[in-house]
Amino acid sequence: MKYGLRWEPARGIGQGALLHFQKYMGYLLGVRLTWHPETVPDTLRVMAMTLIARAHDSGEQGAELIESYPAAFAPRPDQRGFARLRAHYNHRINSAYSALYMLPTTRRKYRMPAAFPWVLLPIARIPLVTVVELARRVPPIGRLHEKAMLWHRENWYREQMQGREAEFEATGALRR
Repeated sequence: MKYGLRWEPARGIGQGALLHFQKYMGYLLGVRLTWHPETVPDTLRVMAMTLIARAHDSGEQGAELIESYPAAFAPRPDQRGFARLRAHYNHRINSAYSALYMLPTTRRKYRMPAAFPWVLLPIARIPLVTVVELARRVPPIGRLHEKAMLWHRENWYREQMQGREAEFEATGALRR
């Protein structure tokens, strides 16, 4: 058994693959494999138990963590021109994604940026994303797409880092 995982055939459209991926990611993160659900109904039961047993006691630190996600993409005061426009777009699109993944009742509890009309952008992009995903399965197109996306990610990362190198100091605070 490679990585301590058992291979299982896919159940439905991508369900087995998703369960396997989650189990593998858990394995990499050190989560006990026995804690992972084996089937989709088991997964739904775990999600229901988690929602029912949920505690709303994270306090100020929890609110800070939730509110800091879209704020991390906001334009910086020193950004001008295209860099500022790009940061504005990233801030709005990440605000829209957070709105899509949060219940409105939960979202209202926090200071979150307005998502409308930006929340319509990911929905409007569905046809384009579908075409790109289908096209990139053709090997030459896939290789070009991979190179373009790699350039895009690295370019975005360089802009975010402003010439700094990534570093982590275990004794330092986990805040900006």
